[in-house]
Amino acid sequence: MKNREHEHSHRHTVAPVFTRAQPHQSVSDHAPSSHPHTMNRFVLHILAFIYYAVWLLLPIFDLEGRWAVFPFPSIYAVYIPIVLLLIGFTIIGTFVGVLLLRDTEDETMEADTKR
Repeated sequence: MKNREHEHSHRHTVAPVFTRAQPHQSVSDHAPSSHPHTMNRFVLHILAFIYYAVWLLLPIFDLEGRWAVFPFPSIYAVYIPIVLLLIGFTIIGTFVGVLLLRDTEDETMEADTKR
């Protein structure tokens, strides 16, 4: 009986194994891939890609205009990404250009103040 009491009291004096996290938490609790929303987004992206690919391939199989799921002609599947890329490159190019112009203006102002 005395040995059991000694073992029991000795168990509580041992230092915990985990020093950074709580013992009930695992490393994967905080990983981004463990959240259920990550898988939902992945499935939505896959479904959007499949929808776009089928929409793009409708004219090849002579199914254009037969399904109500695809209300627009397939040529829009080509034009929409082109327009989005042009708009995106224009915005990014404008942003970089403005940054370059402001940088050269700052350099010329610094050069004028040093004279």
